Amino acid sequence: MTEVFRVAGNNRFETAANIAQAMGLAPVPDSISSCTDPFADDGDATQAFYANSVVEWRDNADQCSLLGATVVLADGVVGADALAASWWTSYWQVPVLLHDGTRRLPTATVNALRRLQVSNIIVLGGESRIPTFVVRSAERLSGAHSQRIAGRDRYETSVLMAKHLGGWFPTGRGDEFRGSTVCLVASGSVEDEVAAWSDALAAGPWCGKASVALQDGGNPTRALLPLNGAAPRLSNLDSRPGHSAVPILLSEAGSERLPESVATFLRNTFQPADLWCSSVAAFASCVNPGFVVAFGEAQHLPDSVISHTASIVSGGVESPYGTGFPQLNQPFLTSLDMSPVFHQSGSGNMKFCLERGGSPASRWLAVGFQGETGVDGSVDLMTDGWYLRDADGSARSGQIGAPGCIQFAPRLQVDPWIKAVGISGRTSDAVGAATRLKDRISMTGSVAVQGISEVSGDDSTLLDETEGEYVGVFLSTRPQTGVIVDGFVSLIDSAGLTLQLESNFQSNRIYPSVFNATWTLNTPRGILYGEAAGEALKQGDYWRLRGRSRVAVGPLNSLEATGGFIADLYVGSLGSGDDSISWQLDAVPTYSQK
Repeated sequence: MTEVFRVAGNNRFETAANIAQAMGLAPVPDSISSCTDPFADDGDATQAFYANSVVEWRDNADQCSLLGATVVLADGVVGADALAASWWTSYWQVPVLLHDGTRRLPTATVNALRRLQVSNIIVLGGESRIPTFVVRSAERLSGAHSQRIAGRDRYETSVLMAKHLGGWFPTGRGDEFRGSTVCLVASGSVEDEVAAWSDALAAGPWCGKASVALQDGGNPTRALLPLNGAAPRLSNLDSRPGHSAVPILLSEAGSERLPESVATFLRNTFQPADLWCSSVAAFASCVNPGFVVAFGEAQHLPDSVISHTASIVSGGVESPYGTGFPQLNQPFLTSLDMSPVFHQSGSGNMKFCLERGGSPASRWLAVGFQGETGVDGSVDLMTDGWYLRDADGSARSGQIGAPGCIQFAPRLQVDPWIKAVGISGRTSDAVGAATRLKDRISMTGSVAVQGISEVSGDDSTLLDETEGEYVGVFLSTRPQTGVIVDGFVSLIDSAGLTLQLESNFQSNRIYPSVFNATWTLNTPRGILYGEAAGEALKQGDYWRLRGRSRVAVGPLNSLEATGGFIADLYVGSLGSGDDSISWQLDAVPTYSQK
């Protein structure tokens, strides 16, 4: 039969003092010289028990000291700080002594400080609850040293306890908190101090014990939501936990929002890279999520607060981290080789391409196929350097994003789509492209033109050494190539291209050279015509022109279409009269979708 012992006093202050006397205090054991895990910034932080009232105190992530014979001095009128501390006072068996809000310590607290041989006092809360002169009195009575943990309010104080007593210092590396757990507890406002007290009282021992239990926990499974479907993938944690302490964080009772200090702390701890894994793909490099255990009825801890917290620690897309929504500015689909002007990431003979600045506020690009859940391929714009340099290694307005393409393997009779994903996990609307043979416009080869029909402006040979403009007209008869429209191949009788090339030469080459063109293809079935625009890069005797084509509605096609345009302008000898060019284009209709 289990024996039950009652510890009581005439009031809460006496009861707290009597509990402290019954628990007793212990110094740091002689055999122990430092914290078991002194560093909280090396990938994990493991909490350890040494003896009753011996506490791990962390000034910062790479400093940990042991405080022996420790007691807590907390406000006994409101009690919110003491409740928020109950996870670590329970774990380390630290007595809690109470103050009554007056200018003097209660008699019971004074007597306990004199008798207990206290070495360290941890004061919870600010000056309004426990003034400095009261703390000095406690130090004189006990001969102990004191540490104060106080935020601007009880919510921030709970965050500071997670850091200093649990090692929860955000490191900027979300994987260091993989599998870590927090407890969320409601605490009443000043006008309603008793709200949710019973829930908070129950949370302390559970969260304290969980700190031990999770050190030998299993490997949980997490469902990862695909970008556009309802069939989740599963991801197993390799190991847990990153941080074994399970701190209590406070939320205002009845509020529909997390306190900003708590929300900011969680966002900084569980990095938003998790959100890529939630909203796009379960790659091996994905950061594993955290977990939240909430204590309280819905009237005290609304579902909106629990969802918000779970979203942050698990990388859900509802997290308010960041404010920018990613965008896609007119992506185009092409099978042409867009190097050396465009980055080309991924693999496959089809690609979605974006011109310079074509994906604002985006961290990733993802491609998939209509009717299928999940993502077929992706590119990380930051790690692939799209925001740093162009494909040729030059830094030209890189902060807005260099021109680039994401490559993939096409599927028969299935339209592909592209989405941009921001660092917050938000996604742009998808842009799809019609890739069936009847929808595509392509050429069987390049139109090659030896010699120029008309030329004006600056010398094309010297254009890359100065700011200037070049205009050339290139005509070809019987170019020995064909064009495919509506699935039918037509030989090209004649082709015309009018090219305007503008050099934006600067000593530091921060602006790209650009081109505009109009073109026509004459076939026995009718005329195909349109325009093109993009960027130009001088390499040796060639200007490499890469950009977007636009096919206008005309006799051969009933829909406007866009795609790629490539041209190589040869400018071998001084003067523009002997220039030659080869050019090619393709195009498909594109459409937006949710």
